[in-house]
Amino acid sequence: MGRRKSRNESSISQYINGSHKPSELTAKRLAKILGVNPLWLMGYNILDKSLDFSKDSEYISKFLSLNSDHKYQVCGYIDRLLEEESENE
Repeated sequence: MGRRKSRNESSISQYINGSHKPSELTAKRLAKILGVNPLWLMGYNILDKSLDFSKDSEYISKFLSLNSDHKYQVCGYIDRLLEEESENE
């Protein structure tokens, strides 16, 4: 039990000092406990760390799991949608 606590303290210290980032699962667990956005804990620039980005977090997580070619395709699709929206305004 003492070893586990020590390991957890070491991990948290590494997250705080920026030498390591928490995994997605760890960030979600910590964010729930702390009442903050898990993306903020993972180092993303989130302006309001207390906002509910639960769906956004899911989308970003899915995007990050894509290979480079598929990320490129998704970005192209997003650009086309944004262009379409700006034309309709």
